[in-house]
Amino acid sequence: MELLLDVLSYRREHGSKGELAFINKYMDQFEVLKDPDGEVLAFYCDNRSKGQRLMFVSHIDTVHHSNPSRIKQSIIHDKEFDIIYCDKKEDCLGADDGSGVSLMLEMIKADIKGFYLFTRGEEKGCIGSKGLVQYHSNLLSEFDHAIQFDRKDVNSIITHQMNFRSCSDSFGSKLVSILNHSNKFNLDKNGVYTDTAEFISIIPECTNISIGYFNQHTNNEYQDYAFYKSLRDHILSIEWHEITFPAVRPIDSMETYFADDLRTMNFEEIKAWVRSSTEEEIALTIEDLMFDLEYSSRAYNGY
Repeated sequence: MELLLDVLSYRREHGSKGELAFINKYMDQFEVLKDPDGEVLAFYCDNRSKGQRLMFVSHIDTVHHSNPSRIKQSIIHDKEFDIIYCDKKEDCLGADDGSGVSLMLEMIKADIKGFYLFTRGEEKGCIGSKGLVQYHSNLLSEFDHAIQFDRKDVNSIITHQMNFRSCSDSFGSKLVSILNHSNKFNLDKNGVYTDTAEFISIIPECTNISIGYFNQHTNNEYQDYAFYKSLRDHILSIEWHEITFPAVRPIDSMETYFADDLRTMNFEEIKAWVRSSTEEEIALTIEDLMFDLEYSSRAYNGY
């Protein structure tokens, strides 16, 4: 828990003093990927076994936006409910994606084989991952599978991001079978957008996995620590380099999924969808749509 709490204590807005302090403590041990102007796009640790084409991804930055000179924030662990949250005076907890970063740091420490990518500027419009596609596509082409730990809740293995298919059901189902040890994961077509969505024209199988945070981008954000511990312990027990994963999604495919996207429906289609959907499906779809709108607004306004 000490590592996770420390990671979450940093206010890691892109380009802020908090992000720099965090980088100096946790990322300086890794290699860097830069753009032609020398701007750091991402940090990486290459711990692949021979022939392994698997990448793990998380992003460093958060949506902290007030008082950019402050480096740290107060973090609380509620032992009764086993959740982690921040002082309500803060912008957010930053489990999006500090929890993914912490998990990957633990995987590296445990010598789990794979390639570990920590991107910058995801919350500012995927600055780092866009730059990697533009300037480091040869590196990305070395991989068939990209797994990001940056999804809310406790049950999603994302197959579609912003309506575009990012991984095949075959790859997603393989992950379900691997991860459904003490947690119940399902394939989820309602992903919003994260770094791996930028890689779909190069890497066949790109997904995003629930890491157990809720209410992201708000001061009500919290991390389900019981889930985090369970997922972490199980992931650290897996011999990832010994698993054969399918890579069947064509990288030139732009298959889309619109069944649950209200923006593409007319009034009659929306009524028909509501009648045929469960209350939970309706609530989750509206929640994702609102998050999508918030993300687009923040990216447009530079937050």
